[in-house]
Amino acid sequence: AEVSIGVLPFVDFGENSSNQHIGNGIAEAVLNALAATDGLRVASRTSSFSARNDNLDISEIGGRLNVTKILEGSIRLQSKKLRVSAQLTDVKSGYQRWSKTYDRQLDDIFSIEEDIARSLVLALRGPLALGEDSIVQPGTDNVDAYELNLRAKYYFDSPSQENFVRATELFLEATTLDPNYWTAHGYLAFCLGYASIYSSYNDHAVATAISTELALANDPDNVPALLIKGFMAEAVDTAEPFYQQALSIDRDQDLALYTYHNDYLWPQSRHLEGRARIKLALKEDPDSVLL
Repeated sequence: AEVSIGVLPFVDFGENSSNQHIGNGIAEAVLNALAATDGLRVASRTSSFSARNDNLDISEIGGRLNVTKILEGSIRLQSKKLRVSAQLTDVKSGYQRWSKTYDRQLDDIFSIEEDIARSLVLALRGPLALGEDSIVQPGTDNVDAYELNLRAKYYFDSPSQENFVRATELFLEATTLDPNYWTAHGYLAFCLGYASIYSSYNDHAVATAISTELALANDPDNVPALLIKGFMAEAVDTAEPFYQQALSIDRDQDLALYTYHNDYLWPQSRHLEGRARIKLALKEDPDSVLL
């Protein structure tokens, strides 16, 4: 039987819930690791996160996501002390298949994500599905840069002009702390390039180009960088390959389709093609925030 799982954002149970970005980041890191594991079908990030926001019970979430297992959890960060609780539940029976609580330092966040992901693969696919290499890929060894990137993504995923500006500032801080953080460079490039909607493009052209080329030189499948490369292209025919490559990658699909539709198809009056793509995407991921 197919093994399928939905990964919900880990809820921040701190005093003022100001660290939800960390709960989201842990869930997304685990989700990406599971999605790269053979024999597992993983519900999309946007659908899984939306299901949590709608306060459904496990059986309702399982039905909505069409999965047999649900991973949920919580975090609490006090000073630099991080408590993470995670549990894997069988949708049909309601029984927990696995659970664990981690009382660590924030600096241990990478090892917590790795342990959760490996424990789930072990529970769902068995020991033969695990090798010796890490299955979670944080993209940096710098915890402070990682936390800034997670905070930036939290704003980036809640679209508004104010949040977009805040996200840009935080992505820039993350790349300053770790100049080799290609994930953050990709999002920074996207934010800087897209900022031309709100301000003069000339203000950001050089910085956009630098972050774009750095990201793609070191991570050719960096979706935000590919999208902004297409966005910045001077001609339609030179832009198309970058959009198509971005659309072929599993990550950031709602962002890729949104940008491809709004900034490539729509200006060419290819409305029917755009609508058809969006309808297909919404059928597969009905809770996409951007679509």
